[in-house]
Amino acid sequence: MSFAVIVAMLGTVLLVWAAVQDVRRGKVPVVAGFGMLMLGLAVLIQQSLYLWAAYFVVAIWCSRGGAWRAVFVAASLVVMWLYGWDALPIVLGVLFVSTLFWMKWFGGGDAQLAMGLIGIGHDWLVLGMLFGLTIVVGIVLTMIRRGGVVEGAKRLSWVASHLGEPADAEAIHTPWGIVAAVAGVTYLWLWALVL
Repeated sequence: MSFAVIVAMLGTVLLVWAAVQDVRRGKVPVVAGFGMLMLGLAVLIQQSLYLWAAYFVVAIWCSRGGAWRAVFVAASLVVMWLYGWDALPIVLGVLFVSTLFWMKWFGGGDAQLAMGLIGIGHDWLVLGMLFGLTIVVGIVLTMIRRGGVVEGAKRLSWVASHLGEPADAEAIHTPWGIVAAVAGVTYLWLWALVL
């Protein structure tokens, strides 16, 4: 059995468990989040991307925010300077997830699942699947909740013009672990068997 298939199997178990627990308890289990982070780190090391693995660890450590954000940004610039456009998906992905976490749009478990998947894939496809599905689910839920396309579009326009502000009373709260599981499991098996 190949390393990629083992990672896909372990990742599938962790993501499905995280989604079920997110629905039941409203929280991703710590073991699932850290498990995905460890899988991401293992893939980077297995692919001999040692500096990217070090960057990944720095990104995880610096996600606590505060003054660590400056260290994180500096590390991101160094990786981009050394690797150029090849590093853009991992740098952009972990910066984006960290920003969502700092803004409290992602919980810690959500951020761990996303960062773990980005560590595994570190490509545009994983970013597209994770964040594309998030956008699609958000649009569909908004249209359902607001009663149609026109009202849904008005709400989405309002949200877009208020980015960075705290969530309002009309915000739709969805267990993001489900989105991570659907996008992540699909990606993991494509990565293991096709890519």
